[in-house]
Amino acid sequence: MAQCQLGLVVPFTRNCAAEFQRLLGSLKHVKSDVSFIVEPVLIEGHNLARARNTGIKSLLETCDVIACIDADLIIPPGLIDKCYKSVMNSHSNYWARMRDVDCWRSMFWPLEQKTWDEWKDAPLREGGRGSWNAMRPEEWIKSGGFDERCWGWGGEDDVLHETLAARGIPTFREDRFVLAHVRHEARPWPNRANENIAITKPTEWNWLKPNGHMTFFVTTICNRDCVQCSAARTKRAMPNYSMSRKEIDDFFQATAESNYRFESAVIVGGEPLMWPNLEYLVKQIKDSGRFSRIKMYTNGDYCGNLTDDAAECIDTIVVSQHDSPSRKERLVERFPDRAEVVDRTQFRVIIDHYLPGTLPANCCCGRCGYMYFNERVYICPMSSENFLAAGRNGNSVALHKGYLDKFMSVDRLNQPMCARCNSNSHVFKLVETVHA
Repeated sequence: MAQCQLGLVVPFTRNCAAEFQRLLGSLKHVKSDVSFIVEPVLIEGHNLARARNTGIKSLLETCDVIACIDADLIIPPGLIDKCYKSVMNSHSNYWARMRDVDCWRSMFWPLEQKTWDEWKDAPLREGGRGSWNAMRPEEWIKSGGFDERCWGWGGEDDVLHETLAARGIPTFREDRFVLAHVRHEARPWPNRANENIAITKPTEWNWLKPNGHMTFFVTTICNRDCVQCSAARTKRAMPNYSMSRKEIDDFFQATAESNYRFESAVIVGGEPLMWPNLEYLVKQIKDSGRFSRIKMYTNGDYCGNLTDDAAECIDTIVVSQHDSPSRKERLVERFPDRAEVVDRTQFRVIIDHYLPGTLPANCCCGRCGYMYFNERVYICPMSSENFLAAGRNGNSVALHKGYLDKFMSVDRLNQPMCARCNSNSHVFKLVETVHA
């Protein structure tokens, strides 16, 4: 069992402090057999969905059930116990409805039962599906959380419920233990319910998990010309490319503005150890706090260029096996706990034609990988090679705030480029059969 049975995520703004304190006051007098904690989250940039997700993520490891509740509500007696029992027994979303009530700012706690009895005469509000949504951490992660493309107020709860239905998570509607929504002056926020619902149809995007892997293609310069190079076309097309510090700074600025987080950063080339900005990049990655780990691919020939400060930030160093074993061995000896040796003949490359019957792809290099190269973000680490092989551009975007948004509605495993990519195991098997 987690450290606490129920966690309450309460987003609030600075101009609703009185409502928030009223909610806290009511919670102090809640009589419940369920242990619970409150996780207040300040709403920034009018993005209620993001604030809710921030609170959910902070409670995933510590609570059996996580509920999102608005600050302008009062919790009725019995709701917390009923919610906890229902969610733990059904593995569903528990949605408690609400009714509008009039209330004074200075309240006396606990509320008398007759007050709740009087409020029961008020009609239930139609809609209002963001009032109280509660699930176990497993269901929250499966749901993907609230869609952060929503901003202003309205609609983000409707999108959540659509997504829950699409992902097979049932919703239990609570009509007995009903929340009291205290009438208040209109918020200085734009009502964007219709716009949010229109632009945020259910997607496979998961706002509660890191956004996959980001590959940094830092340079096309390399001292070798391996036959099995997975970046051969890119190197020929831009033989002197070297990612600048400005490109690095622009990436981290856009990533911070977008509030993206990634499972890992992967540094490739060319040969990264021939690139002058390696130490600068790895420190930026580490200091940003937006990546869980760092991996670098190298041929090991310039192992002397890897400074101790840069190496300290890199979790895994992948060294290709070739005809300079002494240099490879030096890296392995220097970093025995982090260096991995791979056979470069096993690197995946792009073939010259499309193979039918290979989609949807079974991608061996990660279904959620992206690449940053030459001021653009690509939908997968093999994109630039694929586009050059096909003689045209494809799924990539110029770096800007929200640069991954374009890819949310893309079926990543059914792209034409996947039918010519050896990282697709269906393609690899056919090619292997032909060459056998």
